[in-house]
Amino acid sequence: MAQRAGIAIQLPGVTRIAPLMGIVANPGVIQSNEWLRRAYAAGGFNTIAS
Repeated sequence: MAQRAGIAIQLPGVTRIAPLMGIVANPGVIQSNEWLRRAYAAGGFNTIAS
């Protein structure tokens, strides 16, 4: 029972980090995704390497 409670607590954290890890693993997705491209431009970044 305690193990299930631990999983229930950890799962939301993992699901929040997973998309960020995808961007870190493939930074080119910033240019191919409209929302990420807009957020990146609004942040004032010039290149993906910034």
